[in-house]
Amino acid sequence: MKTNFKNIMNNKYVFSASLLEECEYSNRNYPLLNDCLSKKLSYSDNGTDVGSINYMSKSKYFMIKTKALNRNSFLLNFNSETCQFINPKSFINISLKKGDIIISKDSNVGDSIILDKDYDTAMLSSGLYKLPITENKLYILSYLKQASFFNQLSKKVPKGATIKHGKTLFLDCKIPFTSDKKLLNDIEIYTKQIIDNEIKIKEKENIIFSLIEKELNYDENNIEYILNNKTNYKDILSFLRLDSGIYSAHFKYMTNLIKEYKFGYKNLLDDLKYNSTRGQNLQVSAIGISQYSDVPKKGFYKLITSSDLNDNGTYGQYRYIGNKNNLLTIKNKTIMFSATGQASTSVGKICVFINPEKNIISNINSFFFTNDNESNENVNFCGMFLHFLQHKGYYIDLVGKGNGGSFTEKHFNFLNIPNFPDSLKNEISKLYNDFEDENDPGIFQLSEENKILKKSITKIFDLITKKDD
Repeated sequence: MKTNFKNIMNNKYVFSASLLEECEYSNRNYPLLNDCLSKKLSYSDNGTDVGSINYMSKSKYFMIKTKALNRNSFLLNFNSETCQFINPKSFINISLKKGDIIISKDSNVGDSIILDKDYDTAMLSSGLYKLPITENKLYILSYLKQASFFNQLSKKVPKGATIKHGKTLFLDCKIPFTSDKKLLNDIEIYTKQIIDNEIKIKEKENIIFSLIEKELNYDENNIEYILNNKTNYKDILSFLRLDSGIYSAHFKYMTNLIKEYKFGYKNLLDDLKYNSTRGQNLQVSAIGISQYSDVPKKGFYKLITSSDLNDNGTYGQYRYIGNKNNLLTIKNKTIMFSATGQASTSVGKICVFINPEKNIISNINSFFFTNDNESNENVNFCGMFLHFLQHKGYYIDLVGKGNGGSFTEKHFNFLNIPNFPDSLKNEISKLYNDFEDENDPGIFQLSEENKILKKSITKIFDLITKKDD
């Protein structure tokens, strides 16, 4: 579509070429997201920042940050980095109920989730909106996860800023509809199944965390330990580091729980004999020119990078890369461990590969811990224990909270695994990766099913956009 003066007027006299681009489709049944709302979006639907003076280490009340929304997930990602505990006096009740759709206007602009339950003690940060949608809720939410939605949004949000601010420009994005009720119904059914699977994943993950905490006698309120373990000069000499994270009471407590476990512990590399490698270096200087694709192509490798790892020990969709060289693929019985990124959210994310598909590669931003002699159950358990440590913020203390924190070989001596009884290791392994029980699949299997459902949804939306409705 050519740009004319009327387009410029409608866009408030914006002269940026990228902001005047429009996406065109055969389908003309394209209401704006704004037209799909049950009422006009108002100030009361927007969250509020309470200020760091009201932040607390523990509270019944908390504020949901933009980073709690993830493009790969339909549900809220709740942890100490994505949700901030706040002073009860600063709490503003925005009435967050099960089924509410939340969307980000800042930073990760356009990311959205649906609430799986009532959150009576939660509020939204100023970077988030609650969308008043009552009809076709799951259909609309599913489209908000599509690449075509983000393609539209990227043409509206100004580029160049370190942190993007999308205001309410997401309301100007078009939502494709169809008169074919079966297609619309199929998308809602698939989306509901994805959400149900994510709820099951969260439940199984919480069971794993509870089993580990119980076996280690974990108690985050162990005041006596915190008071009796202050940093001294001997500690500094032993680590030869001045960063405060490794001297924190939390880090010392977690390390002590493992090293004083009743049945002992073993280091992942020195004792359990896992081999360590980095992923494939994909730079042109290392392997020459590569070709990338979002769709499968003959002879291409499947590519998973650390940024594709989810917060639950699984990974998102594949991308694809073609290269003339024989690239380093992911082996059987391997734990993928993210080594770089923003320390608070990226370092220490994992995924365990048991009998992986052929020709899967990654990049140099992750470590790969492999042991051909270990049982599948032990590899799954080791992966889940490393995942538990990431969930508890152990690696944040280890590598630092700033952007660009990196996990390196010098940190390997902190990858210690307690000698849990085999029965408990098998129980944890089955919760994560169970290929045998089709009626009660593990976290990994549920995630794989969701990938298939998401691909099906994308195919249906592709069909809808091409229909002459």
